[in-house]
Amino acid sequence: VLSAKCLACHRKENAKGGLDLTTRGTLLHGGESGPALIPGKPEESALYLRSVAADGERPEMPEKGEPLTRPE
Repeated sequence: VLSAKCLACHRKENAKGGLDLTTRGTLLHGGESGPALIPGKPEESALYLRSVAADGERPEMPEKGEPLTRPE
């Protein structure tokens, strides 16, 4: 999912917001807004919170393309 939906904007070469999603270390370090993941608390992690939205609303991420589906 990260490869298909996120890495176009969040990899070393062009890490938007300073967030590189290519390794566990960079996910835990995060970007300008802090860590992308909180170990043991996935529902509190920025990566999760920015990828989901209330019914009928568009999530913040991914900015381009289709939003993530529920299985994703």
